Amino acid sequence: YAATNTLEGSRLNTALRDTPGAISIFTRDLLDDLAATTMEEILRYDLNADIDKGDADPGGGGAQVNMFGDQGLNFRVRGLSASFSVDGFRTAAEANTYNIERVGSTRGPNAILFGTGNAGGNLNFRTRTASLTRPRTSLEFKVAGESTRRAALDVNRGLLQHKLAIRAMG
Repeated sequence: YAATNTLEGSRLNTALRDTPGAISIFTRDLLDDLAATTMEEILRYDLNADIDKGDADPGGGGAQVNMFGDQGLNFRVRGLSASFSVDGFRTAAEANTYNIERVGSTRGPNAILFGTGNAGGNLNFRTRTASLTRPRTSLEFKVAGESTRRAALDVNRGLLQHKLAIRAMG
């Protein structure tokens, strides 16, 4: 599962050991073995991260304030508000892992310097890209309990040798 490089710390492909920040990488293999399909499931395994249920709100409502709101998933890293992005761009919708290659978790103010993060950190989802050299077809089925059933299809084909490829996922 060990990733050796990252784009999270400097926006360049940098060796993880040379990146001056607290960064965790969730590779595709790790996500598959954890059966993590949502951001909430990934946050269970992220360091110093917890889901914000409104327990720090000054209104005194505790965990009841944001529990049923439609504002999406809010989370904190090291006690500070954190954000998420897809390919380095902030997004309003939560990412789903059917088209994700890896997830980078940047903690602390480094997320502000090299990304679109908050002071707590940023969870950045990197999408899969088309490969010019490897044709691929995969079909996944996941069942988790009574409420989670999911299928994902991934098809990658080269159209022009070493020049053009297409990838479709759903």
